[in-house]
Amino acid sequence: MQAKIAALQACLADRTLYCGGTFSVSPDELVLYYGKNDDEHSHRINFSRASEEQLELLSQTCQPATFGVNQQDVLDESYRKAGKMDTTDFATRFSAESVGLVDVIRKQLLQDSNQDKGIRLEMYKLNVYGKDSFFKAHQDTPRGQNMFGSLVIVFPTNHDGGALVLRHGGKEWTFDSSGAISAASGPCVGYVAFYSDVEHEVTLVKSGYRVTITYNLYFEDESKAMVSVDPAPTSYEITMKAALSDLLSDPGVLPEGGYLGFGLRHQYPVNSETDIQNLVDCLKGSDAVIASICDQLALPYSLKVFYRSPGWESSMSTTNVLFNEVVDLRNWIEVEDVVKEMLNCYDGQVVKFVGEGGVPLGESMYSDSDSDSDSEEKYIDVLEVVDMNSVQEIETCYAAYGNEASVGHIYGHICLMVKVEAIKKSENHVVARHNCGSVHA
Repeated sequence: MQAKIAALQACLADRTLYCGGTFSVSPDELVLYYGKNDDEHSHRINFSRASEEQLELLSQTCQPATFGVNQQDVLDESYRKAGKMDTTDFATRFSAESVGLVDVIRKQLLQDSNQDKGIRLEMYKLNVYGKDSFFKAHQDTPRGQNMFGSLVIVFPTNHDGGALVLRHGGKEWTFDSSGAISAASGPCVGYVAFYSDVEHEVTLVKSGYRVTITYNLYFEDESKAMVSVDPAPTSYEITMKAALSDLLSDPGVLPEGGYLGFGLRHQYPVNSETDIQNLVDCLKGSDAVIASICDQLALPYSLKVFYRSPGWESSMSTTNVLFNEVVDLRNWIEVEDVVKEMLNCYDGQVVKFVGEGGVPLGESMYSDSDSDSDSEEKYIDVLEVVDMNSVQEIETCYAAYGNEASVGHIYGHICLMVKVEAIKKSENHVVARHNCGSVHA
């Protein structure tokens, strides 16, 4: 069983997190018009033959670039040194939609999991990185629940350095726009699209000017989405589906039924007011793949918030609980047993982690008498496939009360929970699980 779990985890780890390259365009599509509101004259530059003087004027027209910290724009040239221009101050003949980049993003970045969703591009900023410019490692701030990533267009200007380094989950990739554009045989732009929670940085520009336009990427409203065309499954999708089916066909996996637990590997805009079920349509990367494969296998799944009890509560030290929503404890006072209070006030379940054959892994200190709820599904067996401590923590504070009053903290993690039916045995010793095939015991 562990080998099958490892195979499934390996599939998820191979998921594409970015796409990039060059895209051929006509010289006319490399024209940019720009100017400030208080300027009497606007300026025009064609990046297919831009001079050093023209690029310097463009750079001088820009304002110092800021970056977001705690919902505020901050100017700190020790962290980011570059110029920026708002969309009100420039216009370009280049259209990412017209040249077909939306289809490229759908096929190369979203691949099979979100192929039927529309994509909306929102032009965000123009940036100029001159000599000695850079942007240290950071993550983009999502500007809406349905924002899933960013697209950066790099115009064909001579520059040395300024590569984009991407990092996620301990892996690193580098997109060298200067080298890619130099190797192209005709007029082109460089492009790179990536998920919004992928950490990225712009390395030091040693010479020349690196000019980019950044777009925010959104999943389009269903009413405006493209018509679904049922694309052929990719090799990744086929491998992933086979790995999950193979795991579920193992008679040692949740023989009495229960849930497979997948901690989400991407970050999403979540707070105490968020209806996490609405995030299902905004899942990205490997998170979206799991949901897509479950749909294909007719496996019920939902998003839940997973909490581990605080370690300082000795009587609850091994208790893990799941809820259908983010628990809001801000107005609670004198909370002595936070897990018990959460279970009594919210629709929650106590998690019993199990291994092969449904054997419990450890023992929960929580008992029926600890809860006032009469729910028949208070306890559930869970096989943890992907660490349920997801990459994103949701912190909740409350007024704790023990020997003395203090501020308590508990951290939630969003997980995708897949419901698995119990195995049914027949007289010829064939075991079967609904929608998951059969194997010989």
